[in-house]
Amino acid sequence: MILFRALISPFASKYLQERRNAKWRKANRHNLTTISYNSPMNLIKVGKGTYGHINAHFYGSKKEGLNIGNFCSIAGNVDFVLGGEHNYKRASNYPYPELTYHTQYDAICKGPITVEDDVWIGFGAIILSGVTLGRGCVVGAGSVVAKDIPPYAIYAGNRILKYRFNQEIITRLMEIDFNNVNIKNYQKYSQSEITEENVNAIVKSMRKKE
Repeated sequence: MILFRALISPFASKYLQERRNAKWRKANRHNLTTISYNSPMNLIKVGKGTYGHINAHFYGSKKEGLNIGNFCSIAGNVDFVLGGEHNYKRASNYPYPELTYHTQYDAICKGPITVEDDVWIGFGAIILSGVTLGRGCVVGAGSVVAKDIPPYAIYAGNRILKYRFNQEIITRLMEIDFNNVNIKNYQKYSQSEITEENVNAIVKSMRKKE
């Protein structure tokens, strides 16, 4: 019986994962994401065009949530940790109220995770609860993010290295509505590096006519 379960278990897990992904894909035809078996689908929202595998760890707090914007790039092995932190200011790190006394839920959540539009998250990054990844920022591979990252910043390890563009270009890029991008017009600029000379034309190309 034990051997039978050991043989069947991998197939059952694969079947359940496929069913879960089918349900996720049906509700997320506007993007290119998949979701891990343990991720709470009801707590996760993803915008248009975003791609990658979503692996979110939840712990039951009412504050938990994951909101991902439009046209984000999520590399492999990225973990979104929605809660589960401990109160290290007590005499003991151990969650006695929950696991020993059974008096209350004890894991700490600092709020939902927000990933704004056009964010690129590198391989193996860990994003902790309450964090906002600003529009257009880059999170380096293996980074641990415990604080907000400003728009268009490049973050690696545990700090901001630099910004992708100067403030003038960033100000113009912040005018783009990624929920309503003119994909067809942007094609001719899609492989061009942005400069102060072409930023106005690029922003204009991405704007849909009203």
